[in-house]
Amino acid sequence: MFKKFYYVVNILLSMFLVSPLWIKKKINRKKIWLFGAGNGCYENNISHFHDYVLKNETSAENEVYFVTTSHKLLKSKSFKTLIRGKAFTYAMSIVADYLVIDTCNSDISPGLHKLLGGLKINVNHGFEGFKKLPPNYYANIDAHIQCASSEKEKEIKVSLCGADKSTVFVTGYPRFDNIPEYSGSEIRKILYFPTWRSWLEDVSIEELDNTEYVVAVKKFLGDEELKSFLRARHIILYYKPHHKISHLALDYLESDCIKLLKSNDNLTEHIQSSDLLITDYSSVAWDFLYNNRKVLFYIFDIETYIKEQGLYYDVRALNFSNYSLSSDGIVSLLQEYDSELASKPSNMALDFFKYKDSKNCERLMSLILEK
Repeated sequence: MFKKFYYVVNILLSMFLVSPLWIKKKINRKKIWLFGAGNGCYENNISHFHDYVLKNETSAENEVYFVTTSHKLLKSKSFKTLIRGKAFTYAMSIVADYLVIDTCNSDISPGLHKLLGGLKINVNHGFEGFKKLPPNYYANIDAHIQCASSEKEKEIKVSLCGADKSTVFVTGYPRFDNIPEYSGSEIRKILYFPTWRSWLEDVSIEELDNTEYVVAVKKFLGDEELKSFLRARHIILYYKPHHKISHLALDYLESDCIKLLKSNDNLTEHIQSSDLLITDYSSVAWDFLYNNRKVLFYIFDIETYIKEQGLYYDVRALNFSNYSLSSDGIVSLLQEYDSELASKPSNMALDFFKYKDSKNCERLMSLILEK
């Protein structure tokens, strides 16, 4: 309630700032870009497209800002930033020409987004292919441009998630421009990144620690056979807890071969530098499939997940075994790893990627400038 009141007060205050900003904009003759991520972090598609605009659009003609929830999240960055919910940020959003979001209508201008006159672009935080979304998910996002990676993903957004077909464009996702070709023949770095379970949203901290989800993660990371395998092969496994369980006491799971990533660690860098991913239903899998890196699916609760959340794509339907319902099974798959398998595009990659040419940002920019 306080946050809503805070937003309303600042929306009203912003009205006194709009005229001076509008005059300044007319004098400078610059296009104003505002980028905003749902979690306030500089990562994923939003960061890659923001970086592209900074590098390819001249500062003489463009003024570019990144909207965050806290300057602490961007402390190592030198570009212009704004704080979400502040009066000045609301005023800037009113005069902005381009508003780039990745999650929802509150990423830049909570409570005001639908009234803004700038061109609205949703670059997406994730990738639609695994977990189901509500049938009106994209209908609720106000955007003139919604990115998709393929006709298959576009169909999911339109037919199953309520997006207006005229707003969805197969441009590819900005983050894939920065994924290099993979030529590794052996595993040296593994990323373990399980996604959240929406049905645990209202569970207390004490209860959460004893749920099947958290217990399964702990069991896997504590598996002595896993640690023996990692040590024998000189492999480091990095575990990224979902931010909704990062408050749990998990540090004891660390060892010489297992490291826990913190909330301020750059996940994008770890995604790009890892040889293999272990996940369940996370869209991070697509970053690995994009350049034919190996993905193992630890789907210990898949029947519950299908019942509670739903899936567009069930990995058990694949022609080869790259999943297990048990931690022992995942360790066995790691031990049986075949480097030749990693170089073959999976059926999933063939279905969900139209482009693999590092021109996704370029396509998106061309589309924006056409509007």
